[in-house]
Amino acid sequence: MKDDQPRILLIDDNPNNLQILINYLRHQKYAISVAVSAQEAYVMIDEEFPDLILLDIMMPDVDGFEVCRALKENPKTKEIPVIFITALTDYEHRVRGFDVGGVDYITKPFSKEEVLARISTHITMQRQSAALKALNVDMHATNLALHTAVSSKDKMLAVISHDLRGPMGNIFNLLQMIVEDDLSDQERRELLNDTIKAVRSTYDMLENLLFWAKSQRKEIEPSPVTFDLCDMLEDNVRLLSSMASDKQIEIRYPKNQTVEITADSNMVNVIVRNLISNAIKFTPNGGAVVLNCSELKDQIILTVTDTGIGIEPEVLQRLFDPDFHYSTRGTNYEKGTGIGLSLSYDFAKRIGGDLTAESVPGKGSTFSVRFPKI
Repeated sequence: MKDDQPRILLIDDNPNNLQILINYLRHQKYAISVAVSAQEAYVMIDEEFPDLILLDIMMPDVDGFEVCRALKENPKTKEIPVIFITALTDYEHRVRGFDVGGVDYITKPFSKEEVLARISTHITMQRQSAALKALNVDMHATNLALHTAVSSKDKMLAVISHDLRGPMGNIFNLLQMIVEDDLSDQERRELLNDTIKAVRSTYDMLENLLFWAKSQRKEIEPSPVTFDLCDMLEDNVRLLSSMASDKQIEIRYPKNQTVEITADSNMVNVIVRNLISNAIKFTPNGGAVVLNCSELKDQIILTVTDTGIGIEPEVLQRLFDPDFHYSTRGTNYEKGTGIGLSLSYDFAKRIGGDLTAESVPGKGSTFSVRFPKI
């Protein structure tokens, strides 16, 4: 952390000048450093950043104008104010000093009151400038956080008002039919099964939405545990089997195989569930979804491949862009929010992995998740 005491670097090869300036500054609560050459000054600036530099023009190795020019061309040092020390009072030298980036002059012989006043003024201006920049950074961060919060709120409201109203209306209609219509036991059972599926789908959508909202607010922190990824795949295949059966989709997954992974199991489960669910949703009746796990030297790779409708190149290019919202119906007009894939990508990144996609329109897609092997 930078000391609150302003630091002044004196660059001058004349010991008499240095002694006079040090005597002036000694009781002013400044931290003082001294360099007698340009090269020594560069080293000292690297080691301890000054708030202000007093620079003699007549230096033995490189003149003060060139030293100031070099400081102003360096992004790390260009903001340090430089006051020239000189006996040269002609107009040409003053203009040259300002041209190379100097902020002021102190002329010899020195006047203590003038020296202290000029130094105090530029130290104050430098501190105020630094404080203003810090305030601007804070304001930018606050505005960015506010923009993110508003965007997240708008996205949630859009999903709730648009994507969830349909499924909820469908459930309402199914329940009305069960209660009010004169149905046979077989018809009532079929309607109840349809209602259960609609509730299950709506529940998954809500769960994705809640996970996504918490993720956007950074309220979810990974808690790594070791588990078998193949067991998790099998559990999700079982959970989504009725969804696949309705479309006569075959799901092939690794059996009698163990692939241990150390990661947040809830986050990985959300990724797995969403990728399998999406693959089923966008695969036509009679198609196939293939899951695969493999281990490399430092990675575990999960792939979900389908024989579905694929993704157009312009959509694929922006599929994981946080500002791009992509939501479309499945091959049987299944409703979606478009949040599941965004959530999966975010969770993959949060646990140190990555999610990528390859697709050929009309032939299918492959989503690959790379998990770090810890």
